Amino acid sequence: MDKVVCFGCGIEGRKLYNLLGKNQIDFFCDNAFRAKSLFGIAVYKPSVEVLKNRKIIITPIDYYVEIKKQLESYGLEENIDFFSTKNYLELIKYKRKKVRVYFIGFWDGFDINNNFFIDILKQRYDVVIEENNPDYVFCSMFGKPYEYLKYDGIRIFYSGENISPDFNYVDYAVGYNRGLEYEDRFCRWFYFLRKRKQVEIDIEKKDKFCNFIYSHERDDDLRRRIFEELSKYKRVDALGGYLKNVSDETVSMSNKVEKTKNYKFSLAIESVTSNDFMTEKIQDAFMAYTIPIYLGGAIEDIYNKEAYIDCRDYPTIEEIVKRIIQIDKDNDLYLEMLRKEMFNKSFDLEKHHQDFADFLFNIFEQDKSAAYRRMKGPQKYVTGVLYKQEEILKSISSFSKDCIK
Repeated sequence: MDKVVCFGCGIEGRKLYNLLGKNQIDFFCDNAFRAKSLFGIAVYKPSVEVLKNRKIIITPIDYYVEIKKQLESYGLEENIDFFSTKNYLELIKYKRKKVRVYFIGFWDGFDINNNFFIDILKQRYDVVIEENNPDYVFCSMFGKPYEYLKYDGIRIFYSGENISPDFNYVDYAVGYNRGLEYEDRFCRWFYFLRKRKQVEIDIEKKDKFCNFIYSHERDDDLRRRIFEELSKYKRVDALGGYLKNVSDETVSMSNKVEKTKNYKFSLAIESVTSNDFMTEKIQDAFMAYTIPIYLGGAIEDIYNKEAYIDCRDYPTIEEIVKRIIQIDKDNDLYLEMLRKEMFNKSFDLEKHHQDFADFLFNIFEQDKSAAYRRMKGPQKYVTGVLYKQEEILKSISSFSKDCIK
């Protein structure tokens, strides 16, 4: 397949990039895109000199007619020099590879037919969900321990919790670990990262002070201690199951952003303070247009330190509360902070998500035999030991329940 020029750096252009692969795009071309590169590929302004003797794919559907006229003014011909994405794929008789995948060990509510892995894979492949004999197994840490070992296919581990991957038993992993590099086997990625629209905030609609949404405490009791100390100043609404103090139904993952938009602050306290670890808590606080009060790891490589209160910067809980009160009492200071760009200027959100897509495509583009990375020899022995250990744990659990009765 010859390399092509992708005309358009928008959503459709990025889809073509993912469909064909990085090695098939010679360069991008765009009338309005300001950056000189996209995903490491050069971006040029269109001209006769730039586009002559090239195969050009026009990706923006809404602007196809206008771009067609522009290219024809250069003396180029439709379906000879330039094509729509559909016509080009028909010309080269592009056939999508079929991949058989399965998901195991994910959290309650995870949809194996509709999730972020599927969304990316469907850009390039025909994805078939196959439970009995999948070629690729996406696995996580919930449910039955090590259940994914019963599958011989290529294993891709996902960790959204404070658990690191075990590369003895999986081929690839996606997680939070900062600085972990293991050839092509690991990708640091956070699925929940997304931009928020810049909107003008009406301070009068921020008629509630602070929300607190948790189902359990940390080992060090910091969630409760911060909640109680801050509550001495103003009421903090505990909307989750832990310390719940409102009569409304418990706020869930699916509705908490919408339910918290009228608050000024959100307590975003991770279940553990680890330098690498981060969950969606601070992202959700930002998306609700609240100021996050964050306690967790070092996240300033992603988020703008001027846009949230980092509890690690204060020696005591009392000092944290003192800073919150200062911001709460000064509307100008509050709005100035709320209007700050949420992401660090050096953080490239689009590249972050594209790196993850490229990570997946690298796995699926290889022959299956070449994609294996884990140990093979002692696998049957190891699997047997793990399942035996699991049965022992089950027996102990059952015995304990009988004793309690």
